[in-house]
Amino acid sequence: MSLPWHCCWVPAKKINLGGTYRLKRDEVIQINLTYTMLFTINVGTMELTPDYMLVVDRMNKRYCRVLYSEVPTLAQADITFAYLQRVFWGEEPMSPTPDLAWSYANWTDLAGGQFPTQIQFTMRGKSDTYRATFNLSNLRESADWETRTEVGSRYQSVSYESILKALMSVAGN
Repeated sequence: MSLPWHCCWVPAKKINLGGTYRLKRDEVIQINLTYTMLFTINVGTMELTPDYMLVVDRMNKRYCRVLYSEVPTLAQADITFAYLQRVFWGEEPMSPTPDLAWSYANWTDLAGGQFPTQIQFTMRGKSDTYRATFNLSNLRESADWETRTEVGSRYQSVSYESILKALMSVAGN
């Protein structure tokens, strides 16, 4: 399933990003971020698989590939691919931690079931609260897409902490 969407992160300033949200049950969740002013810039990609998470910072040619168990916040809350899959498919109403929450709205028929066209995530940090709202449009089923992201040789492998810091700085922190 491939879903175009728009997202904005908040605290200090609002940044509107577009992109594509792709789901393949039990295999992959891909989120591709784009920013459009006069032209469209591919900002980055997040790929969640049963085995690992891949985050690609396309603007700075960096990436990290990490196991869920290697990210303390995810490991402590026992957040796995199966859990994240339920969240992104609109099937998980509860968060395992008070620092992370989401809500669903505007349900529509898709593939013989109901799917939310709006998903709002809230993540509470030490000093700020971040919100991302995915407003999904043009929902359709499609099997015609690559389910794994290839990282080019010009990209540098970095720690997930540095990728998260970069994402938070783009988000206005």
